[in-house]
Amino acid sequence: MSFSECLDIVDARPLRQGDVVRSLAARPDPWEDLAIIVTADCDIARNKHAGRLTCVPVLPAHAYLSTYYLPHRIGKLQRALADRLVPSVRKAQSTHFDGFREPISFERAQGWILDTSPSHVSSTLRMTPEETQRFIPLAEAFARLETMRSGSFPEQIRTICGSEVVLDRSPDEGSARKKIRAELANHVNELPGDALFLRSLGSTLTEGYVAYLRILLEVRDSRVAVKSTQRSFEIRYERIARLQAPYVYALTQKLASVFSTIGLPREYEESRSECGNALIPIDEGH
Repeated sequence: MSFSECLDIVDARPLRQGDVVRSLAARPDPWEDLAIIVTADCDIARNKHAGRLTCVPVLPAHAYLSTYYLPHRIGKLQRALADRLVPSVRKAQSTHFDGFREPISFERAQGWILDTSPSHVSSTLRMTPEETQRFIPLAEAFARLETMRSGSFPEQIRTICGSEVVLDRSPDEGSARKKIRAELANHVNELPGDALFLRSLGSTLTEGYVAYLRILLEVRDSRVAVKSTQRSFEIRYERIARLQAPYVYALTQKLASVFSTIGLPREYEESRSECGNALIPIDEGH
């Protein structure tokens, strides 16, 4: 791959803002594996950081999407499935049972499916074979999606594609996969302001990454090896690359924006409007 926002570092130059560090732990937490130093160069040079480097975590793109995008996508699919499931439950309830004054609530019907099983619901409601044949695939897809909210990226994609087929939105899983692939590519192109996409972190880490700017990590500079031969019991990270301009400037600019934007309470907004409306009396005679 020819393009990279980062430059590999193999010498022992001092740590700087934009340096990419990687955990040396055998099985690191993804949130503590890769990070980019955001402490200002002048603070590092003058030791104003007291030996504590501030970093932002960097996640593989698939891990970021699995955490921040796909659960929302799964929720939308569950609602679409519920829009078909709940009417089926209510219809069977009213057809096969007498004495119900009100149909089962939307929330209770969904909870029933998740708490028991689709086959238990259909048998309890005495659904006909035709009703059961339509109900079971929808209910099973609904239940599988619930377990995938915290699933792995490949599992989430497989379950989403299967649900798209069950909903008749795609003719087969291959078509559904093409659809979700285009959707994810579009989302990566339009990440929110608290995230920055990076194609690679040097010549060896090239799968696509996202720097997440709402979480800050602290790493002691004495625990970062600036060259491969620097090893001791204290070392926890190694410096592997440096984010180049203009990407390091874009990252720090986004970071500043995330923490400088202040949301004010609704009461303040309402009070301000009330005061503004009262500045000029309606009755000009008074």
